[in-house]
Amino acid sequence: MLRPTLNEDHSLGIIVPSWPSKEITDEMKEQFRVSLTTHLFGWDELLSLRLRLSLADFTWVITLTLCEIVSHTLPDQKLSKTEAIREQCGAVAQMILDAILQRTFRTIIRHLRAVVELLTGTILNNFQSILLLYLYLSICHDSE
Repeated sequence: MLRPTLNEDHSLGIIVPSWPSKEITDEMKEQFRVSLTTHLFGWDELLSLRLRLSLADFTWVITLTLCEIVSHTLPDQKLSKTEAIREQCGAVAQMILDAILQRTFRTIIRHLRAVVELLTGTILNNFQSILLLYLYLSICHDSE
């Protein structure tokens, strides 16, 4: 687990056809909803990454707890091996999280690109707010 191999990125092959109609129908909304749901939650590769992230996070928490217990009960004991494992688990978890976020954002962006010409008024303003928030969070994450 400490040497993860990430599956091929399935989101690179996602093709969402654009809707030529300028009018949004209930059928179009349903097709969009099904497509987005399928691409975000219907891929075994993405589910595998999410499960691996859960395991990496769990292992990180367990080793952190172990370090705290040992440091309180045996203050002279060296924790370097346990701490190194915890750091490796954290690095693995971060790498898996980055892969999940990349696939999720790519999927959302491709779906938005397919309907961008249909976005108007309030919908477009909400999208801009979400995009600005994402950019802000990305900058904060990159600066850590």
